[in-house]
Amino acid sequence: MTTKTLLTCLAGAALLLPAIATARPAYTVEPMRIHAGPGPDYPLLVVVPPGIGLEVAGCIRGYQWCDVIAPDGLRGWAWSGALSFSWNGPPLPVIEYGPSFGIPLISFVIGDYWGRYYRDRPWYDTHRNWRPAPPPMHVAPPPHRPPDDWRRDDRWDGRRDDRWEGRRDERREEWRRDEHRDERRDDRRPPPPRNERERERHGNN
Repeated sequence: MTTKTLLTCLAGAALLLPAIATARPAYTVEPMRIHAGPGPDYPLLVVVPPGIGLEVAGCIRGYQWCDVIAPDGLRGWAWSGALSFSWNGPPLPVIEYGPSFGIPLISFVIGDYWGRYYRDRPWYDTHRNWRPAPPPMHVAPPPHRPPDDWRRDDRWDGRRDDRWEGRRDERREEWRRDEHRDERRDDRRPPPPRNERERERHGNN
């Protein structure tokens, strides 16, 4: 087998991995509650014990809640943190590895979904009172550096340079005035002692 043929086979196998993964069931790792919608406030359908295989039809954005199918055909929504795939090693949580296994992202429309699966339920008519759950909160990481338009008060921009030039000129004027003051102080020497004045006066006489 040539190298080119081998690489082609490996690439094809890599493309098939997501399809193979989604065809395999995800197993419950703890007692899991299946609800009639992607959230704990929707009606509870059943509690599934650990170790049960569920088919994952898709997950909403964020892979926190997934549309699952139980072995008896029951359809509902489960928190993906309690679901894991076994893939040649330790269990891999769906909430973390959902994109890697090719689980599709789907939306939830309560009227359409309940109309297909829950028409015989006593709470079916209440679907008009439900509102879509808010999307999962996305917390942005702290920036590594301040934004480009961020400036501090001590920034060295053009305005700061102009202010500095003006202050420097003012300080030069102050220095010059101080120098003149020092010169005037030097001219104002104190008078000689009285005894010296007396001797100078008598000597002149």
